[in-house]
Amino acid sequence: MSIELFKFDYIFALSVLLAAGGLVLLWHLQNRKAVFLWRAANIVVLLLLICQPVLVNYSSDDRPLVAVAVDVSPSMVTAGRIKTVEDILERNYESLSEKLRLKNYVFSSLSGQLNTGLDKYLKDKKSAESLGFYTDLYRSLWDIRRENGEKLSGIILLSDGNHNAGTLPESWIKELNIPVFPVNLGNKGGLKDLAINGLKVSDFAFKNLPLKITVNLSAIGFSGRYATVNLRRIDSNATLASHTAKINSDNESFDAVLDYTPSLSGRFMYEAEALPLKGETTLANNKKRFYLDIIRDKIRVLYLCGQPGPEYSFLRHYLKNDPLVELVSFVILRNPENITLVSDYDLSLIPFPVETIFVSDLKNFDVFILDNFTYRRFGFLPEYLANIKRWVVEKGGGLIMIGGENSFGKGGWAGTPLESILPVIFDKPQDEDENGLFSPKIEDTRQDIMRLNDDEKKNLELWKNAPQLEGCQALVKNLNAKVLLRHPWKNWVVLASWDIGKGRAAALGANTTWRWALAGQSTELYYSFWKNMIRYLSHSEKSFEGKINLDRPEYFSGQEYSLKLRGNKDLNRKNMKLVLVEPSGQRSELEVNKISEKEWEAKGVFRASGKYSFQFYLNENGVFAAKDSAGVDVKPFLLQEKTNLKQNDELLNSAAAESGGEYFDKDEILVNKLYSKLRDIKKRAVINKTTLWSNPWLMALIILSFLGEWIYRRKIGLW
Repeated sequence: MSIELFKFDYIFALSVLLAAGGLVLLWHLQNRKAVFLWRAANIVVLLLLICQPVLVNYSSDDRPLVAVAVDVSPSMVTAGRIKTVEDILERNYESLSEKLRLKNYVFSSLSGQLNTGLDKYLKDKKSAESLGFYTDLYRSLWDIRRENGEKLSGIILLSDGNHNAGTLPESWIKELNIPVFPVNLGNKGGLKDLAINGLKVSDFAFKNLPLKITVNLSAIGFSGRYATVNLRRIDSNATLASHTAKINSDNESFDAVLDYTPSLSGRFMYEAEALPLKGETTLANNKKRFYLDIIRDKIRVLYLCGQPGPEYSFLRHYLKNDPLVELVSFVILRNPENITLVSDYDLSLIPFPVETIFVSDLKNFDVFILDNFTYRRFGFLPEYLANIKRWVVEKGGGLIMIGGENSFGKGGWAGTPLESILPVIFDKPQDEDENGLFSPKIEDTRQDIMRLNDDEKKNLELWKNAPQLEGCQALVKNLNAKVLLRHPWKNWVVLASWDIGKGRAAALGANTTWRWALAGQSTELYYSFWKNMIRYLSHSEKSFEGKINLDRPEYFSGQEYSLKLRGNKDLNRKNMKLVLVEPSGQRSELEVNKISEKEWEAKGVFRASGKYSFQFYLNENGVFAAKDSAGVDVKPFLLQEKTNLKQNDELLNSAAAESGGEYFDKDEILVNKLYSKLRDIKKRAVINKTTLWSNPWLMALIILSFLGEWIYRRKIGLW
């Protein structure tokens, strides 16, 4: 036992000077030495108390101090590993105590010293919940390290290693500067679980090109069974790909490779699901969602023209020179009924492959252009036309029919499957066309086909100054179609479009858009118009300004999100607004930071579970208009704990290796080996410390001493 003095500073020096002066004064003014000694003793005691003395009791026990840290997070409880921990402690605690001074802790997101038996602690629900519902290895081990300071020689870690409180710092274990001894808890306790651990998939894929999605699974307790993984798109219940594999052991990780060929372009959310096996401990980890951007290296266009003319010539030239378009075109140089003096063989460049195109090859195209073509003269079977309809409605194809004497009703298309998918009601063969020049009436410039310029005023100006078209068929709007251009005095539909099933269709009642490409400003109109048309029909039209992209499809409460805003033109901070709507309905504007001219970023944390939404607005003529929104379902953090029941051997091995410890098996905890790796602590072990200056009994005694000395002085007549 010894006394340690602290705060030996200017206060102490000043107290010494005052005390010395007081003693000299008392010596001259008082005649009684007893009173002087009494006063001197009181002053000395006060000086000692000002220095804040601490009574330190050292132990003669030279055993190293080691912390036993037990993970009591929900993943440990759900997986039944707590029972394994109890068995390990029961078998090894006595032998460990012979060479080590053990100090017991439990932890989850926080740590706390364990003063009772582990079984009693776990039965106390309030105590268990006080440490949180997730696993924070970094904070918990650091708290234990800080509490015990330099006297701690090592930590025995009984955990599954499933840290989920953010990313661990790269050098977190080295910063502890103490050996850590994890114990492999294995799979005792009857845990059975099939889980998806992760996915390997590209951020984007190409439409109609095969894609491999690798799903990493872990299977515990299902040796000899078969695991099946299915892939589906969230907006559809259809199974897109599937893989079945045999599980060869009771603790196995393996990959399931899903082969998938996307048929639609765009950004979609997908879900990989491991079909549940009987007896699973939890089903919360059987699914994993991910985003996939389906793009194209080329837009494949099939162009079928029934009669060559300027429209075919100009449009084919444009499509051949568009780097994003792969064109396959057929033009009919003569109809079968035309009389010739030579054989068909001598006239044909290549035979028209009707069956090949409309039975086997159509699915490989994104857009089909029918320009002044009639099917009646070329041996079309009814199933060919039905196949075109299925390709649009079910496969997401894009179809446009361009007017002419062989199109719409005049071409005999009335009553065919194509009539029901085109956005116009056909003219009749006896209807006369309007053959004069005209400037079409603009019905809607907001639709993507009509957006020639991002500036609305310039866009409208381009349309108003466009060269006139020539000739128009008597077409009428069909159901819910969007009419974009009309004939100014006949009121017939010149241009209409709509979404039909998964696909899109458009009708153009005039085959003279080539006039827009003749010269001057109109050239921009022609190329922009057909560029927009092809991209619209192929579902690859330009995205809205400020398209919202979240970094993942699902989150857990407490997780950070990273959101990006992307646009085709420069975004201006003053003219945009990003709003977060919380589950309670509360709205708050988010701060966004510029990444590039066309990309901004917002970051934050989902504090609670529930349904959130992000809403993006752009200032248009002084009014903020909604441009895009994205919803996200934030799940409770506790659910994340219960989705990952596989022991993280990689992290536990790394913790042992980097700290200089050892990763022990639950049945082979070698005390001598552990002892040899402990940090060498040469200081004496402290049992306890008592701060004397704050002891109430001592303070009371000093006050009584001063009071007694004052009474005595008065009694003998001293002041």
